[in-house]
Amino acid sequence: MIPLCRTILGSPLVRQHSAGATAWDQHRPPALAFRWPQRAGHRRSSPNPSHQKRRRRGRSGSRAPGLGTRRPACPWCFVPRARHPPGRNNMSRFLNGMITVPLILSWLPVCPADVGDLDSGFGTGGLVTTDFGFTSDVGRALAIQDDGRILLAGYCSADPWDVALARYLPDGSLDPSFGVGGLVTTDVQSSDDEAAAVAIQPDGRIIVAGSTGYPHQQDFLLIRYHGDGSLDASFGVNGVVTTDLGATLEAVYAIRLQPDGRVVAAGFSRVGLGDANFALARYNADGSLDTGFGNCGTVITSFTNSDDVADAVVIQPDGKIVAAGSTGGPAPDFGLARYRADGTLDATFDDDGKVVTDFTGGADIIYGLTLQPDGRIVAAGFCEQGGERGRDFALARYHADGALDPAFGNGGLAATDFGSTTEFGTGIAVQRDGRIVVAGASDRPGTRYDFTVARYLPDGTLDAEFGAGGWVSTDFLLSGNDVGQAVALQPDGKIVAGGWAYGGPRLHDFALARYLAVSDADGDGIPDDQDDCPESNLESTIVIDGCDTHVVNALFERGCTMSDEIAACAEGAPNHGVFTSRVAHLTNAWKKSGLISGKEKGSIQHCAAQANIP
Repeated sequence: MIPLCRTILGSPLVRQHSAGATAWDQHRPPALAFRWPQRAGHRRSSPNPSHQKRRRRGRSGSRAPGLGTRRPACPWCFVPRARHPPGRNNMSRFLNGMITVPLILSWLPVCPADVGDLDSGFGTGGLVTTDFGFTSDVGRALAIQDDGRILLAGYCSADPWDVALARYLPDGSLDPSFGVGGLVTTDVQSSDDEAAAVAIQPDGRIIVAGSTGYPHQQDFLLIRYHGDGSLDASFGVNGVVTTDLGATLEAVYAIRLQPDGRVVAAGFSRVGLGDANFALARYNADGSLDTGFGNCGTVITSFTNSDDVADAVVIQPDGKIVAAGSTGGPAPDFGLARYRADGTLDATFDDDGKVVTDFTGGADIIYGLTLQPDGRIVAAGFCEQGGERGRDFALARYHADGALDPAFGNGGLAATDFGSTTEFGTGIAVQRDGRIVVAGASDRPGTRYDFTVARYLPDGTLDAEFGAGGWVSTDFLLSGNDVGQAVALQPDGKIVAGGWAYGGPRLHDFALARYLAVSDADGDGIPDDQDDCPESNLESTIVIDGCDTHVVNALFERGCTMSDEIAACAEGAPNHGVFTSRVAHLTNAWKKSGLISGKEKGSIQHCAAQANIP
């Protein structure tokens, strides 16, 4: 019997995009779809949750969300699974020098995964939410350690707000070796303390940055933690640094680490009811201000007689610093400033060190910034198109001199409408192949905001291979706001988006979603670009019973037999089985014990040398 791969727990919920593509939401992964195991202060224009400060009881740690963006389960997708024939012994399967067994096949379904699908190996159906035990827990910044652990930083409504940090294992579960059950909260000075940025040092120590003191005297805030989540007393005062730039309201929205260990923080500074300006500070490794940067460690930059706010920062290989955000008002534009290593404006960047870009006359704000390997600068945020289009994902690419790159989008600009009223990109990353990933949010009638991830080709056009025509949206609980605030790429290319999700009436939780960046056509859990046989799912078991003459020829849906699959997979593949003395030793022992015959021994050794197993 060959079972159909289908959903038991709930029927698929279909939502039609304006472009005509269909997005599928399902309750949990299909019950039958088993996979054979293998190997702050200054509030910006993006939506924010209700800032209520009552505690709620009985909810803490990580919980699995109920719903996520899914495609329909495939009707016929199978992977072989071993079943022992009566009276036969189970022998270990051969894989790259190991031995397989004389078995017969039964079938369990497994569904191929497409580019842009949620990663079913992460959390529940690709989604994770975490409740710190307060009314609102807001994730703002994301970083991935070299060992694959994921950090999400933000703040929680601990009355007043406290800095909040969660660390997850690669499978999405909370890391029990970090803080208390994977969670850390830090109260700096009994006022609102919020984290908006996070960075990981090469030695594993963690720096978060944001603001403290709101709503009175709000200052720059940096905190450094050891790898276990404890405060690092060698940084600032007991792990905490606060910096007053001489204004009333100041906040860090982005940080970057220099190769020499110094920390660059970027945000804004506002005096009283006056205009906000770009504000940067550079710190030594011990948390002290670097007096060789700007004015005793800080730099203030004004573009216009209006608000100028830096939301992102990058450091070029030559040590120059690019800060980006918005400038002007009441309809701000993309604003970028580049500084020399000493904090002075770089006159080789559009003559005065500053670049302003207007899309269509409406409000345009940069939230994310990254560098391509060739030195070009890519910014992401939103642009206001007016009318029913509202706000759209917006990208701009600049040459190293600050000029727009005409080879990207339309004259250097790319605006994307996903068919909703408000869409904004908040995080950006560039894949090794040059494709650009942007995460953020978009609204849907009746569902408010959903996580939204889009992928662009290097020329600025949407990548049709990703999701539904280049983008996906993910709803965690079908109601309330789910807002992606950051994105990061794992070493294996998978895309992690982080932010916050609706957790019930007036409740918000940390949220993560992980997406596949490459397809998995055979559903074996190995991305196609790492799979020697991407169209074959024979990794679970190869059946050998007399090898060439007695392989069980189970029929595949498309008409191929098992031996056909082996032959096709073996052609040109690099990881053929290798006959080893270990295999010879095992087969000799089995022959002597009477488990196999001499003919079977020869067949197994022949297949060990010839068969390919992906």
